[in-house]
Amino acid sequence: MVLPETARRDPRRGEIPVMRISCPLLSDFPVAGARRSIILQYHISKESDQRMARVKSRAIAALGIICLILCLASGGVFVCRRLGYRESAKTYEKIREETVSTESDVTDSSVVDTDQLLAMNPDYAFWIEIPGTDISYPVVQTANNSDYLRKSFIGEYKVGGCIFIDAACPSDLSGRNTVIYGHRMYDGTMFSGLRDYLNSDYAAEHTELRIYLREGIRIYRLFSVRQTDQWDDYARTLFDSDKDYVAWMENQLSQSLYDPEPVSPDRANVVTLVTCAGDGTERLAVMWIQADIQ
Repeated sequence: MVLPETARRDPRRGEIPVMRISCPLLSDFPVAGARRSIILQYHISKESDQRMARVKSRAIAALGIICLILCLASGGVFVCRRLGYRESAKTYEKIREETVSTESDVTDSSVVDTDQLLAMNPDYAFWIEIPGTDISYPVVQTANNSDYLRKSFIGEYKVGGCIFIDAACPSDLSGRNTVIYGHRMYDGTMFSGLRDYLNSDYAAEHTELRIYLREGIRIYRLFSVRQTDQWDDYARTLFDSDKDYVAWMENQLSQSLYDPEPVSPDRANVVTLVTCAGDGTERLAVMWIQADIQ
């Protein structure tokens, strides 16, 4: 840029001083074109921002729709599951009403109508009850441990399935350890009540197990409560000798969460009730030893 040059008044010609600026950079700069370019860039940027806003808005809307669908789907699954639980509970309530006597003067095995239960299901073995709890169910047995995982006592598909005896055990309770399985349902049915045995005070108040056979009532006393996994030996059914059996029982006693009533390890037979205790491999085993036959 050339510095300004000031013209002085010529007293003879009466001229007014003039300031002249010479700037080649400004004179050569295409002002109008630059203005148009800036305006064009502004509009392009604005349109880009608007497009981005529309994309974001659509993405948020799509995400909202997906979340709504997932919520509806999960809600539908929850409702269906709850309905399944209710239907399963109603099924067993009806079976109790039709086959179990509520008369107080009936104290022997005839409290359970074995003939009717066998007519309803030939796989029926016996009735199990823990007095003072909600555990009171028919028990079945087949040649495997999968038939009744999702099948009710009357043969319908039910998420709660049916209480069943391990296929390796004699159904007449003559085995050293009769293992009985049941689901831990979230509505408190089937073997859910076994979780209460994690509380020592509760266990001390509910120490009796009753099993109703045609021949009579077997009474068992609580002797071990174990929280373990599916590979543990609580479900062992075969023993090499009496000594081997006694050693196994002593091991169950030593690993119990607490000490129930003292029992003699070489006494009678054991019934083990098993249910889930958390993750897929965790198990709760509540073990009982035979005390009496009525």
